Amino acid sequence: MDWRPVRTTAAGRRSPLAVLDPSPGWERVLLAEVARIAGVVRAAVANWRRRHDNFPDPVAGTSVHPQFDHRAVVAWLLDHDKIEVPPDRHSPRWSRPGQVAPRSGSASTTRG
Repeated sequence: MDWRPVRTTAAGRRSPLAVLDPSPGWERVLLAEVARIAGVVRAAVANWRRRHDNFPDPVAGTSVHPQFDHRAVVAWLLDHDKIEVPPDRHSPRWSRPGQVAPRSGSASTTRG
C-alpha cells in the first residue's frame, strides 16, 4: 500500500484515509480485528465503544458481532493516537505510538 497520501494530507482534513483505496476484503472488520490493528485485546475496543461517543457505528453484522467500516475505524484510531502510520510505507502493519517496529522475522511482544 502506498502511504504517501496519508503522510501528505493537510492538517484539518476529515480523514487522510479518504484518498486510499481499501484492499479487497477489508471493507468490514469485527471487534477482534480492530483489536489486532490497535495491538490491544478485544475488551479494550469494547471499552472504547462505550466511552467514546464518536467511535464508528457498526455498518453491518449483529448486536453480538457488529461489523465496522475498516477505513472509519482506522481513521478513529489515528485521530485518538491509538495507532500511527507505519514508518516504512511498504509495511502492512499499523504501529502503536512509541512502539519499536519488530525486526523482520521476529514477533512483537508489545501488548496493550
